[in-house]
Amino acid sequence: MAFYLRKGLNFGLLRINFSKSGIGLSAGVTGARIGVNSQGRAYLHGGRHGLYYRKNIGSVNGGNFNSSPSTGHRLPDVELFTDTGLTYPLLSNQKRDLQLPPLEKVQSRLPLLLLGIFGIWSAITPTIIPLLGTLASSIAVFFWYKKKTEQKKLIQRFELLKDFGPSQQSKETWIAETKEFTQSNTSVLALHTAFCWLENQLSEGSVQEVKSTLGFLPIQPVELQKITTYIYQTIVDESLADHQLSTKEENLLKEIESKWEIPPHKIKEEASLIKQFQELRLIEEKELSETSFSRALVRGEQAYFEGKGKFLTRRILQSWQENKQRVKEIGFQIDLEGILRIGSRQIEIEDGRQNRSYPINQIENITLSLEDGVIELSLRNRKNPVILTSEDLITVAGIIQKLTFI
Repeated sequence: MAFYLRKGLNFGLLRINFSKSGIGLSAGVTGARIGVNSQGRAYLHGGRHGLYYRKNIGSVNGGNFNSSPSTGHRLPDVELFTDTGLTYPLLSNQKRDLQLPPLEKVQSRLPLLLLGIFGIWSAITPTIIPLLGTLASSIAVFFWYKKKTEQKKLIQRFELLKDFGPSQQSKETWIAETKEFTQSNTSVLALHTAFCWLENQLSEGSVQEVKSTLGFLPIQPVELQKITTYIYQTIVDESLADHQLSTKEENLLKEIESKWEIPPHKIKEEASLIKQFQELRLIEEKELSETSFSRALVRGEQAYFEGKGKFLTRRILQSWQENKQRVKEIGFQIDLEGILRIGSRQIEIEDGRQNRSYPINQIENITLSLEDGVIELSLRNRKNPVILTSEDLITVAGIIQKLTFI
């Protein structure tokens, strides 16, 4: 089970994903859902307020890639997605999850087991070997218990430090609360504390210069920058959750960029994302502009977009067995490529020889994946989604979204 910060926004029927998390059917209540993704795999999903968990709980018969009947004992499947270069992703770099070293590490109980074995052996046969073994294992248990006690104190101290507001975040406080710990434990504690202290600054509306206020923490500058950048990117995503940036949110982001010394290339990436959402918002707010098609319009039809586009399908590119697992390399392949048209009645692609179309009024859900560069359309009475890509990805998604309400 993995924890992550959800990166997804809703525009009515339009769902925007920031990662390769697949789409499918789901049901449940706030904080808990169970569903089936687009690969036919069942999952359990829960959590609230930005922190979520997801656990795959098996495959569903008739999934996209498991249509063959089962025979005997099947090897577990591992699916690897491969970018085949057919799409137009709008996020050049995937946002990395922030992984901090754990405060509490799992300790082996081997010293306890050995002490028990040698203790019993010494009681039965009091010779030199079991006696030495008992002594050695007793020393090992002593250090095991000492380490376990220190980890327990470390967690207790974190529970105290994590709630300190900006006025309490000082060098004197830090030294007083951590002087009893080893250097390695202090370094781990500093990473978790820095994350919480920065969040506390945001919650109290008091963003401070990161070097002057947290520079005393035993953290490498590159590690501190990872934390500040991660929180900054998360704030951008949360600010876009209502489809646009308010003046207050924009000022907060600029203050974070300056005082936390966010790398310029990260600011540029987020600015590009903000601009794309502004474009989507404009399409949502304004009336759609009519255009013309390179073919004749049918009676009562309005034209809203014409450009290059592709219908895609997910395929198994290759498969092999490795470490007692069946590995499948999944990627997009072109189903039809040509002129993409979006009208008041249908979405179509024509390649000069054939034409394929899907009715607008059959669309039930839209998912725009910025990272994959595709739009997935869930249609009524259709099992698998229609996968679409275009150089004008945001415009196409916005027009389709607008037409579903019309």
